[in-house]
Amino acid sequence: MSAIALLETPIVPEPAADESCDASLYEFVDGRWIQTQPMSYFASLVGTELGSYLSEYLCQRDPRPGRLAFETLFRIPTRKDAGRKRRPDLAYVSAGRWATDRPVSLLEDAWDVVPDLAVEVVSPTDRVTDLMDKAQEYFQAGVRLVWVVHPIQRVIHVHEAWDRIRVVTESGTLDGGEILPGFRRAIDRLFGPAAAENGATT
Repeated sequence: MSAIALLETPIVPEPAADESCDASLYEFVDGRWIQTQPMSYFASLVGTELGSYLSEYLCQRDPRPGRLAFETLFRIPTRKDAGRKRRPDLAYVSAGRWATDRPVSLLEDAWDVVPDLAVEVVSPTDRVTDLMDKAQEYFQAGVRLVWVVHPIQRVIHVHEAWDRIRVVTESGTLDGGEILPGFRRAIDRLFGPAAAENGATT
């Protein structure tokens, strides 16, 4: 079956061996559904906090410049896989790519638009090679900015291009560049109090 046919045919995820698995944790890669690893609760808390920063920024703009999506499946076509679907932890889609008053499908599993910003929040179960592959795919598909958040190391890697990365440390300020003009946020509180491996806060 061609990649185009895959786009036109309703796809149902294959049953997971563990029936307790959430079907929302799937991505569509190279013609098949793959299960992604669930986020650690610490990574989830950091992602939620970062999402609140972005939501606050968007709500303060009139007209609103775009929309924020949490763990939403997107069509991310690459040169070798036109039907690829990825699920960034957070994503921002500007009104230039999808007008805020444009209707969205009530039935499609994936949003048929490439986001301007994709955010990945790293969990202990994530593999570095997988994250690098995903970041590269995002840029191939037309994503303009990628943030890879490392909660344990308490830093954010800002990918302005596949081969251009800067590091924002815990004492630094995250900005949205040309994608989110005017967005600037100190990230000293993003990760919460530091904790030792035994759970004791410092």
